[in-house]
Amino acid sequence: MRFLLPIVLFFIYLGHAQEYRLFCVGFYNVENFFDAVDDPKTFDDDYTPNGRKSWTNASFRQKAVLIASVIDALKNNPSQKPLYY
Repeated sequence: MRFLLPIVLFFIYLGHAQEYRLFCVGFYNVENFFDAVDDPKTFDDDYTPNGRKSWTNASFRQKAVLIASVIDALKNNPSQKPLYY
């Protein structure tokens, strides 16, 4: 119990001695962020022009723009939720 008091006092001191800054941490799942080129070493067959999703270079560029806009929204105003597409 004696060792707990200095720890509690330390955290009380930190709470009064510092200003708090808001920061934002973001995470974006880009697991299915494929280009339209078939790579035999990966399982990206659905993300090709002849695949199940008919994925093209235009589809890839559009997804890249949307991901960038979400990341940019986090940078501009971390207190506001980004737009989800």
